[in-house]
Amino acid sequence: MSHILGRRLLALIYSIIPDSFFREARVILEKVVSEEDKVLDLGGGTGHLVSGLGDYRLVLDIDDDLLKIGKKRGYDVERIAGSALKVPLRSSSINVAVINDAFHHFPEHDVVLREVNRVLIKSGELILLDFNGDHIISKLLSLVEKSIGLEPNYVGVNKLLSILKDKKFGLKFVDKKGLKTRIVAQKTGEI
Repeated sequence: MSHILGRRLLALIYSIIPDSFFREARVILEKVVSEEDKVLDLGGGTGHLVSGLGDYRLVLDIDDDLLKIGKKRGYDVERIAGSALKVPLRSSSINVAVINDAFHHFPEHDVVLREVNRVLIKSGELILLDFNGDHIISKLLSLVEKSIGLEPNYVGVNKLLSILKDKKFGLKFVDKKGLKTRIVAQKTGEI
């Protein structure tokens, strides 16, 4: 029951955060995504981050309430309630996958990145922005999230880079300074 309460609280927090809070991620996306791209936002909540980018935008989130908020706000995305552990898309159907401040909510990083590899086209790109699990503030956030019934799964930068390599992603850009890790990676092969 506390897990559901934690998700509801998280949904409430994300529903009131202004779009400007995600400006940094949007700037990176605008540099990577082209007009004809098909974009998948995993754990994308309301869909505000990818709205208006590329030719086709899909937001996958486990929380239907966040998806409904995005619909009410008029974000121009297709919405699917579901898990990043089993993405309901055909293989090789997406140009760019985005995970913004959601990776630490996924219970099995290996499985999620395997799914991302599967749905990305050859040479497709992954934009991954999340908290650096080695940073002291991430450790504190983990304690707070656990106290409200969530099960955070923060990962350190070196471990994350190792998982990406194992899942056939080559690094195009890595910024691992401070609290946030910013990565643009390209699919280099099938798993």
